[in-house]
This record gives sequence, structure tokens and C-alpha cells, in this order.
Amino acid sequence: FKGSFLNPANRTETFTIKNCVGGEVRGEITFTLQLRADNTTVDAQASAWLFEGTSCDTDELEDSETINVSVLKDEENLRVINLVNNGDEDRANFNFTISNFRQP
Repeated sequence: FKGSFLNPANRTETFTIKNCVGGEVRGEITFTLQLRADNTTVDAQASAWLFEGTSCDTDELEDSETINVSVLKDEENLRVINLVNNGDEDRANFNFTISNFRQP
């Protein structure tokens, strides 16, 4: 779980989550969240990558996808990104929810 807290003084946040399996397959997802000028709607971009090579530090990109979503106040949005290495059976599945709830 990763939480971000946006407000008029902190309108944008970007963070990345990485995981490596088997010493050679790495999935990464980067989220960029931005609070709109209405101070209630959050625009989110999620960019995911699947790398496969001889180590977890490989830069051999096998698949990628970027999605954009807007989340209104007091709502949440469940998304899935499934990446596949077509020449192999390696895959990365990202399931995440972007929520937009006010903190007390």
C-alpha cells in the first residue's frame, strides 16, 4: 500500500513501485497524481513496464502500458494493467485502486 496526500499546498506527487522475480524479471509501475484547480478532482497517470534479462537491473523492455484516469471527490477507481513477454511466459500483473477521499 502506498498513500499520497494531495492538497492545495502539495498538488502533485510521483512514486514508483518495483518488484523483481527469479533474479531476471522486473515489473515497475510509476504513478503521477495531480490535484486539479477545483481542489477536489485528482488526475492520475499509471505507467507500467515489464523488463526481462539476465538480472533484476536489466533494461531489456518487453512490454509497457500507460493509462490515465480522473477520480472525483469521494470516489475510487480500480484498474488493471497486464503486461506479457510474448517470446516467453513472463508477465507482470498490476492491480491497483486510486481513491480520492478527504483526510480528517
